[in-house]
Amino acid sequence: MILAPLLPREFAVNVSRGGVETRVRCGSSGYGGKLTFELDAFDACVAHERVHTVVGPLVAASRAAFEALPGRPPATCRDRSSWEGCYEEHLVRAITLRARGAARSRAVLASWSRSGYPYLRRLCAELEGFEGAGGTTLAEFHPRLLAAFLLESQA
Repeated sequence: MILAPLLPREFAVNVSRGGVETRVRCGSSGYGGKLTFELDAFDACVAHERVHTVVGPLVAASRAAFEALPGRPPATCRDRSSWEGCYEEHLVRAITLRARGAARSRAVLASWSRSGYPYLRRLCAELEGFEGAGGTTLAEFHPRLLAAFLLESQA
C-alpha cells in the first residue's frame, strides 16, 4: 500500500506486475502532520483491502460451489469475470459497510446496490445475523453467507 496525499479521497489505483501488486490509496495529513490513510473513503478504503485477506481463503475454499453455477454473473454486476470474484467483492463490501455502522453506510449501500453490487443488501442483512451470533467466527458463519448469495444469485 502506498499513501498518496495528493489524490482525491475516493481515488484508488491497483497495479499488478510480475506477481506483485501495488495499491495506491488516498491519504491525508493527520494529527501532528503525520500521513494517515483515509479510512472513511468507502470506495478506496484500506479496510476494504484488508478484509480481502480474511475473506479470500474462505472464498477459495468454496470454489466448487461457484464452479457449479451456470454462466457468468449478470451484466448488472461490476465484477463479471467469475462468480467467485463477484461473490468476494460483494462480501468484502458488505463487511466493510457493516463495520461502519448502518447509519453511516446507508447511502453508500443504496448507491453500490444500484451500481454493480445487486446482492449487497442480502449479504449485509445476513451479516446482521453474524453480528448477533456471539462467539461465532466468520469462518464458521461463512456457509450461511455463501448459501444466501447462491440463493439470491439464482433467483
